[in-house]
Amino acid sequence: MKPEWRERLRRVSVAGQCALVLLAMAWAWFERPAPVIYIVWKTGLTPVARQRAEADLGLKNPQPSNDSLEYELWVPTTRSVSAILGHQDIAYVGRVDHQTASIGSDAGHARTRVWWAGPLSGARSPGRFRWLFGLTALATLISTWLSSPGSVARLLIIVRRLRR
Repeated sequence: MKPEWRERLRRVSVAGQCALVLLAMAWAWFERPAPVIYIVWKTGLTPVARQRAEADLGLKNPQPSNDSLEYELWVPTTRSVSAILGHQDIAYVGRVDHQTASIGSDAGHARTRVWWAGPLSGARSPGRFRWLFGLTALATLISTWLSSPGSVARLLIIVRRLRR
């Protein structure tokens, strides 16, 4: 392999290592258990309309709790909390700070882990993050291996042995 290509691959490897560190820091900062909030729906709401509203608002795993339903909020952003607080079919929301439209300090924690902020906020974020992290790690490993002296020669030897 030509030295200039080896240098380019080494740079890709270093950039990949930096990206992996940044991704790990983002994971540690943004991914946390989904908050658990209470919602009292207005009387007369049909089950179909309630289920549609639950899906639209990112409310998952409803559990009965006294006169309300307990939900995991899979998109715990200010925008989604504001949408819940302003929804026409909701009579009351518990474990939410109504003044700042944020998750209250008394909110419970679910088993589901979600991203609370950033470009990957929401419930599907852990899966997207794992794919992004895995592909970055794979590209970093391949570029590191290919940038080392003699790596292409070793690869050709392996391919020749497999053809026999």
